[in-house]
Amino acid sequence: MFDWFNDFLSAKILLLNTFHWSLFSPFTVDGLF
Repeated sequence: MFDWFNDFLSAKILLLNTFHWSLFSPFTVDGLF
């Protein structure tokens, strides 16, 4: 019933982690994009 909510939280956490690492490792961002 709340699977969509869990997916939303997982996607949000993933984006936050990506942004968090981009602050410390710009080379990683260049590799991803």
